[in-house]
Amino acid sequence: MQLGRWSQRFRWRAGLLISCAGFAACNGDVSAPADIEGRYELRLLNGEPLPYDHGGLGCCTYLSGELRLEDGTYDISLTARNRNTTQLFTFTEEGEYARLDSALAFTPSPVAVPFGLATGTVAPDTVRLSFGGEGPGSSDQFQGVFVRTP
Repeated sequence: MQLGRWSQRFRWRAGLLISCAGFAACNGDVSAPADIEGRYELRLLNGEPLPYDHGGLGCCTYLSGELRLEDGTYDISLTARNRNTTQLFTFTEEGEYARLDSALAFTPSPVAVPFGLATGTVAPDTVRLSFGGEGPGSSDQFQGVFVRTP
């Protein structure tokens, strides 16, 4: 029997959430807030404040980012400047998220340009995400810390 696309996504997200919950439990993070909906600004990228240029490597200086969580949906954006052309551009993605305790799993909408966002953890007023690079689990993914804004 072949599973439908949504059924396969559900099974994948359920497995991802179980993995994330185990990761969060191992890290002792049990302080997840009850309400995580809202707007979050990117404050740190790979442990450094913005603007972030990752030691002059790559094409871009990353200037700002935003994450919005609402009613089981999300949208995320990251604005950067190309060092060679000085052109400003913004990456965006939207989709659905699921939560289990402090673990988050993201499923982009079918028409979204892949951001490489898969999992994250939530704590009071912050969301930590891995994104970009070669995709979930790759060593070149960015580590972002987003802080809730009023």
